[in-house]
Amino acid sequence: MKSFKQHLSEKWTFPQKVLAALTIGSGLFAGHSALKNLTSSNITQTPMTAKAPSVSPRTIDAGQVKADVNLTPEKQPPYEFSHPNVERLLGGIAQAEHRGHKGIDHTKHDPRLMIRTRGGGGSSSAYGPYQITRDLVKGLVRNDPDEFAPIKDFTDKFIKQGTAFLKSDNKHPEFGLGGVGTLSGSEHHNSHQQLGDLAIQGLAKEKNIDITGNMTPDKLDVMIRAWRGKPRSVDPKYYEIIHKHFFGEPIKESHNWQEYNFKYGEDRKESKKVLKALRKKFNLPEDMPGDE
Repeated sequence: MKSFKQHLSEKWTFPQKVLAALTIGSGLFAGHSALKNLTSSNITQTPMTAKAPSVSPRTIDAGQVKADVNLTPEKQPPYEFSHPNVERLLGGIAQAEHRGHKGIDHTKHDPRLMIRTRGGGGSSSAYGPYQITRDLVKGLVRNDPDEFAPIKDFTDKFIKQGTAFLKSDNKHPEFGLGGVGTLSGSEHHNSHQQLGDLAIQGLAKEKNIDITGNMTPDKLDVMIRAWRGKPRSVDPKYYEIIHKHFFGEPIKESHNWQEYNFKYGEDRKESKKVLKALRKKFNLPEDMPGDE
């Protein structure tokens, strides 16, 4: 291929060569001037913005998601109880155990509930929203380790904390009576609920009660007695609070104690004496309900 210079020397006349050179020169000069004017002129430039690539959200199988204890309480999903009956019973227990406080909602973290019991003179390790004891957890875990396997780390800490309670001075700021212990933070809230849930299921199994079925006042009394360790006559208010929360109204008396081999005989005898004295004082009929 011939160069521009070869074309000029071979075919163009002298005037043509001069004209072509002048044309090229003027074009270069004009281009240089335009470039100079462009760089020196005051031009407002619009900055370029990088557009983020469009990414479709990844679908995650719920079965692949595991609980993360490092999540902040605000990001932790609410705990789902195994059955509404379990949730209602635990809600009543929290109110009965902390009856000195108002507005108790056990499904929400409440620092007022995250303490060791102030009663017992130091002989009790009861702790938390449901005042669960160390020995109760030890027994349930020993009887059914597979059931408690999902929260083994928490139950280990709970048992260790309970031992510290029982060994500490009653006035110790952390492990004494009313102490906050090591599991009072909101990050442990769901674990406390799950522990209570599993504990209720375990006790119901021991008492041969279907906690997911039709709960009667008598069956509820069995569960309360198993949890509290004391009969209704010793702490009737405790029973009434739980009954009211569970059924919507307080049940002041259960009429089927013997069915569950509870030793209420002395209480019943005393009640009959009181009723007899009241009938005599107010001249009430003998067939008045209450002697059955």
